[in-house]
Amino acid sequence: MKGFLLTYEHADRELPLLEYLKTNLEKDGYKVKLYGLLFQNLKILFSTLFESNVIVFPSKNKFLESLGEINFIRKKNIFICLNFEQVLSDFNVQQKAPETNFLKKFAYHFAWSNEFKKFLIDNNVSRDKIFITGKPSAGLTLKCKNKSQTKREKKRILITLTCLHGFKNKEIINKEIKNITLQKKANERYKYTKENLKNTLKIISSINDKFNQDIEFIVRPHPSVSISQYFSLIKKNKLSINKNIKFTKEFDTNYWIQNSDYILSNYSTTLIDAYILKKPAGRINIPKLPSFLETNWLKSFPVLNSQKDIENFIFNNLENYDYIYDYSNVPLYGDISSSLENTKKFLIYVSNKKISKSSIYKNSFVKQFYSLIFLNLKLIQNLKRIIILKLSLYKFNKNFSGIYSDYRSSKILNK
Repeated sequence: MKGFLLTYEHADRELPLLEYLKTNLEKDGYKVKLYGLLFQNLKILFSTLFESNVIVFPSKNKFLESLGEINFIRKKNIFICLNFEQVLSDFNVQQKAPETNFLKKFAYHFAWSNEFKKFLIDNNVSRDKIFITGKPSAGLTLKCKNKSQTKREKKRILITLTCLHGFKNKEIINKEIKNITLQKKANERYKYTKENLKNTLKIISSINDKFNQDIEFIVRPHPSVSISQYFSLIKKNKLSINKNIKFTKEFDTNYWIQNSDYILSNYSTTLIDAYILKKPAGRINIPKLPSFLETNWLKSFPVLNSQKDIENFIFNNLENYDYIYDYSNVPLYGDISSSLENTKKFLIYVSNKKISKSSIYKNSFVKQFYSLIFLNLKLIQNLKRIIILKLSLYKFNKNFSGIYSDYRSSKILNK
């Protein structure tokens, strides 16, 4: 019987889907391990060597790519990339493109639709290595519709900003991105996100002060951003936050979409997730989104350019439920209704494929030695993260506490 190893980066974003797949694969008799890439690399390495022969990973990952560059590991293991984030813009196409031989020649790839399949093919991934599934996390959202609804007295507006880059700075950006052209765009994105964050918080505070008897706001930070970072931003900008505005890391984003009446964001795909559930969703466009971050799917949503626009959107929808939905407007997500079934089906199908000799390219001893050194450095880094997590030392550095609190809330680390 094949053994699967499912890995994730962000517990908030990826874990619900992987737990669903794990449960359903185990029902069919498969052995399944589930580990986090930021804190459980040693377990991932052990499982790859001795337990599992099908390694499933969320997206490009240097640890697993280095593992896959070792010749004997490729001879015994199949690797599948789920490509969790497939939204393409002028800014991120270079970052999302597969670069290594491992990703181009050896690993299998799941694509939501023909759009991302074409992107992979254009970047030298073989057609026979790509399977179209639809977006499975959206399929899970549909499957869980109305199952986790909780009663509430006030109308709830969920705020899900793509906010991570607003908490960085020029030094961090230039260290992460070496390409000069991309650096300029990344710094422009930083300025935009920082302003968008400040303006959004200021506006919802003002709205809440005016209408706090009728509504409440839930602000859900990015998985790598902590609530303390938000409070530092609030303090720095001298904002007054009403008690009806709640910042939370509880539960996952899907839960909050299910249990909210309206969703507001800047350019997060949670807008589409809201759309799928027939929840009114609008774009907070203050300031205007840079053109290189624009995408076709974003154009389907109402653009809110001022506090008055946001107030009208919220209260018009509070009174009027004649909201028009057109599922043909989300081709990016592919066949959502069959996505869970397709993902499981293709995981099993690929697991039964024989590793062809043509795909087992041979790396030199030097290349493999370099990969081994990198793996050891990653394991040391992993151990450092575990110590910081276990001793709660992350609380003393707000710039790094987001990802730690994200994992701390996940019970998976205790298994």
